[in-house]
Amino acid sequence: MAGSGVTSCPGMKGCRELGQFRPVTTGQTPGAFPRNRGDPHIGMVTAQDSHDVRVWSGTTYHMAQALARQVGEVSNLGPVEWRGLRAVHRILRVQQAVTGWRFQPALSPLAVRGNAARIARRQRVARADILFAPAGGALIPGLRHGVPVAYSSDATARLLHGYYDSHPYAGRGFARANALEGRAIRRADLLIYPSEWAAQSAITHYGADPVKVHVVPYGANLARVPSRAAALRARGGDLRLLFVGADWHRKGGDVVVATLAALRARGIAAQLDVVGCAPPEGVLLSGVPLSCLHVHPFLDKSDPAQARQLEALYLNADILVQPSRAECYGIVFAEAAAHGVPSFASRTGGISGAMTDGKSGFLLPRDADGPAYAGRIAALLAEPGGLSVMRRSARDEYEARFNWDHWAARVVTIFRHHLEKEGDASP
Repeated sequence: MAGSGVTSCPGMKGCRELGQFRPVTTGQTPGAFPRNRGDPHIGMVTAQDSHDVRVWSGTTYHMAQALARQVGEVSNLGPVEWRGLRAVHRILRVQQAVTGWRFQPALSPLAVRGNAARIARRQRVARADILFAPAGGALIPGLRHGVPVAYSSDATARLLHGYYDSHPYAGRGFARANALEGRAIRRADLLIYPSEWAAQSAITHYGADPVKVHVVPYGANLARVPSRAAALRARGGDLRLLFVGADWHRKGGDVVVATLAALRARGIAAQLDVVGCAPPEGVLLSGVPLSCLHVHPFLDKSDPAQARQLEALYLNADILVQPSRAECYGIVFAEAAAHGVPSFASRTGGISGAMTDGKSGFLLPRDADGPAYAGRIAALLAEPGGLSVMRRSARDEYEARFNWDHWAARVVTIFRHHLEKEGDASP
């Protein structure tokens, strides 16, 4: 499985997009994983540039970097975007204005065929041993069989339908998205999901062979992870709650404010930091002085100054409260655990795969209200040393499971075993 390093692609238009990741030390976890001579050459297939930390909240970027630290040879075959997609997008924009039908051009048959052709051309140069397509459900259905393909996503089209109110799959675009999802799952040789929720959907809703389905938790999308000592240093002053999210309603912002009010009604001095959005007018409840609510606009982690500001908020927080009404996974829970911050969240979607109930925090029913969250938090505070124990446990969970190096080690092992099995089956 000797894949050649790709540093150039003479004669191919757009060859500057075909690059090679180099291992980068980011302090994701203590220690390093050993390199193996038989590690595969991986080709990253992404719709957008996986060098861009802003894409998918940095998930594809951190995946690529972690894989490079593991195997040393990860070729970037993206961004993959069929050139005719922009023309299709203009046509569909007119159609949407006339009919009100919201549709994603990337799901069109023309785009699927165009993307497959572009991937095939780049693979002929890269000669990767295996193609890895995170969030690539619209990229791989048109690929011919030959090189193995691994597909990863935090949800399926069937799960998103009717779950996220504003998602494009919620309306008339669902039928096409669902059919394309089925084709992607059938085409993939390996399916890697971060939660049992998503993995079970692939098996139950799309008939995926359980043998090719794997569950590997995602990590924390952080450029810099604090040391264990820094993460677990003693906090002081009032109990500091943290809420992180751009969608106030879906993430349960109103429940968080109600939690703050209920804690203060219990005589617990608490304050709340809201990151990523602002509470709508009229949500503030009696018993919540404005001085206890601190709103921070959207923080861009790709900007060093804003990343440091977010890090400071995590390091000052005691508890993350994230009562989401809908959530495919939740990278925020891994980020909180990395900073020694336990999470209190709703049991919905893929959240149970992003944190460990009773170890990195606690899961409450999806319809739990503010007083219910406050009661569970108060119970933890009433235990002697309860919060300190839970903070250490959350950091332990991050170091053991919810980091990208752990994810990459598991994924590379899955890739290697699959390629070895294919080699044994070859005549």
